[in-house]
Amino acid sequence: MVYVPYSLVLAITFFVRAIPSVDIRSITSVLVFGPFTLIRPLVVLAGAIWGLLAAPTAGILLLLVLIVCLMLGMEYALGKLRERGFFYET
Repeated sequence: MVYVPYSLVLAITFFVRAIPSVDIRSITSVLVFGPFTLIRPLVVLAGAIWGLLAAPTAGILLLLVLIVCLMLGMEYALGKLRERGFFYET
């Protein structure tokens, strides 16, 4: 319930971005991808809280901690790999 609106906006933006126009691609980057990247941690935490409220058990809590760490830690891990030269810059 929490992730669906966020995902739909991003999916629609990717479809709009398929239009071969530099202006449209720039607008989608500035208006959608930039702000949505900034609010992604809040959406992840909101989904975790929603899940914990729906089923407040120790097992769910452990899974939510794991999922939040994986979702939010991916950007950090990829940044560290890039610093060490694992990805080529174009």
